[in-house]
Amino acid sequence: METIVIPKREYEILKEAAALLQDAVFLQKLNRLAELLLAEKWGIVMPEDSSDLTAASIAGVKEWNTERSVWDAV
Repeated sequence: METIVIPKREYEILKEAAALLQDAVFLQKLNRLAELLLAEKWGIVMPEDSSDLTAASIAGVKEWNTERSVWDAV
């Protein structure tokens, strides 16, 4: 096993972040807060239904149909 050395303070922050990310209730509240703030500030509403985001509707976007370039193989 390989090991790395990081400052203890950074390690404590990472442990706390990992614990928060394992808390599903906290993440649901945080997600709801983000939705409310987006709706209030910019009028952006993120619906639960994403059925309109199918491969067929995304594939039909004409802006994505670009010419091939030599840089595509890089």
